[in-house]
Amino acid sequence: MAKLIWDAVGAKEFELGVDHGVLYPATNEGYDVGVPWNGLVSVTESPEGAEPTDLYADNIKYGVLISAETLKLTIEHYATPVEFYPCDGLVVQDGVMITGQPRQSFGLVYRTKIGNDLTPESGYKLHLVYGCKAGVAEKGYNTINDSPEAIVFSREVSTLPVVLEDGRITAQLIIDSRTADAAGLAALEDLLFGTADSDPELIDPDEVLRMVLLQAIVAPATVSKETGNTPADTQQFTCKNKNNIDIPCTWSLEDGAKSSISSDGLLTIAADETVGDLTVTATPLDIHVAPETAVVTITAGT
Repeated sequence: MAKLIWDAVGAKEFELGVDHGVLYPATNEGYDVGVPWNGLVSVTESPEGAEPTDLYADNIKYGVLISAETLKLTIEHYATPVEFYPCDGLVVQDGVMITGQPRQSFGLVYRTKIGNDLTPESGYKLHLVYGCKAGVAEKGYNTINDSPEAIVFSREVSTLPVVLEDGRITAQLIIDSRTADAAGLAALEDLLFGTADSDPELIDPDEVLRMVLLQAIVAPATVSKETGNTPADTQQFTCKNKNNIDIPCTWSLEDGAKSSISSDGLLTIAADETVGDLTVTATPLDIHVAPETAVVTITAGT
């Protein structure tokens, strides 16, 4: 047991700022190429719902039901990307804007910084928001005077959640750079923000999870065993993530193998197993973590 310590050095964390805003207009196939949202002032997240309803039975409080939760945003910005015009109900023809048209959906990505008492930028959170639909924005045009101010546009945004492969429903993913797999996060940002050879794109949440979640590691990776031994050889396999934490998995062998593997990863190599490579596959129960394989090399017995 350890005694709790409040406000320890390096533990005084805070969040601030918003940057790296990217707009992805929706298409019938997903989302169009992303464009930078310059002049982004703030993004306010305002979840709604999750309202409790008390249930009573036998003259006592029996339980509590919670209503569905939805995500709403308020976006404030100086500049409006031209790609956002259809999302704002504008159709542009030869410099003429026709207002009040159907509003196109869009996706949005932005970063918020994380700091602490030792460093103001210890990391950041990457926010990916799906199924956004913008409401109308009030615009106040004032005369220029001795204290001019640029217009800050403010608009309410609702979201339509998407269904993940495992059945969960969400409109937003938040990735913490301090704990996410560095290689996976770097690859994801190359997709979201683009590279010299590729356009920025917003992939669906399941693909994001596959890229960023810590991948499984099967140990040992390669083991040599001889055939013809009596009794049969055994080898214990484990499946862990990069933080050395066990990952629940199911285990399997390639078709035609004479050997067997138990549900906890114990491989029993048959004495007459075919000489060659025997592939062991660990399939994590979390569908967003890719299966991993190990190879057992079977050689002729002495």
